[in-house]
Parts: sequence; C-alpha cells; structure tokens
Amino acid sequence: MIPRVLVLVGLPGTGKTALAQAIATHRMARGRPAYVLHTDLLKHTLRLAGFRTLDGPLWEGDPQEKFRILHPYIHQHCDKARRDGYDLIVEGSLAIGFTAADRYIQLQAPRSVRTARISQKHAAARQALASVDYDHLENLMEDHAVDIREVLTTQADISDLVLGVESTWNPPLEGG
Repeated sequence: MIPRVLVLVGLPGTGKTALAQAIATHRMARGRPAYVLHTDLLKHTLRLAGFRTLDGPLWEGDPQEKFRILHPYIHQHCDKARRDGYDLIVEGSLAIGFTAADRYIQLQAPRSVRTARISQKHAAARQALASVDYDHLENLMEDHAVDIREVLTTQADISDLVLGVESTWNPPLEGG
C-alpha cells in the first residue's frame, strides 16, 4: 500500500489531536505503520534551534513567516514517510495552507463543543487559549485554505469519525 499524508487543521478544541491519534491507532491496529506530527511540537523544536520568529501562537506575529519556516520541515517529514513506507498524519493550525498532503481536512465544531474541550486541557493550554482571537484565526484559515480540503464536523463519537475518514481514504485501508 502506498504511504499517505493526511493534514488535519481547525480551530482550538475541534479535536485535531484526538482524531489524529485515533486514526493512527486505527491504522496501526490493522498493520499499517502511522505517525502523528503535531505542528506545535515541531514549532517548539525549531524555536529551541533558534527560530525566534516562531515565538508565540500562530495568531501572534506574522503567520506567513511562521508558515514559510515550518512548511519545509513538514514537507521533509512527508518525504520521509513516503520513502520509509508509513502514513503521516500532520495535525495543527500551523499546517494551514500546506499543500503537499494527499488529503487535507479542516475540522469544525460548534463554539460550545470547542469550549467544553478546551476546558479539559492543561491549565497552561487553557490560559494560552483564553487570548485567542477566533475571528482572526478563522479568517487566517480561510485566507490560506487549500482548494482540495474537506470539511468535517467533529461532534460525532471519535470512533465514528475515524471510520468516516477511513471509509473515504483512497485507497481504503484493507481489513476495515
């Protein structure tokens, strides 16, 4: 089977991390190697390597500059996954506009669902997310949307979401 790259983007609290981990677990349980790349962890690693323009969340500073720095590193991860034969699930707002994926899904959830999910995050994450300008972030996502994107509302049970993504993955995963 050909290795695939899936990108999941969305506002905070839409379930990007949970869905990415669930998809990877589902694929690995069926004998398909998979890896989740969280763009915030990549950003943190690059900041430690001296990329100071990556300081702060996406909506602070110059998002274009953050994309310009981060996207080539995401591309390297995609190339490695394809070369080494595993599926890569890239998740995080910093993957907005990344075009080298086989599939690009924008997750959406009602504000009440996002708020409830954010309330369950670690205190530091809740504090950081308290300052989000959601209108600005939504505009940023729309301005950099990839033409091939799918939109998925994440109110359903996580296992149903995984099966929905898997059932439309081309080619589909064998062994359901």
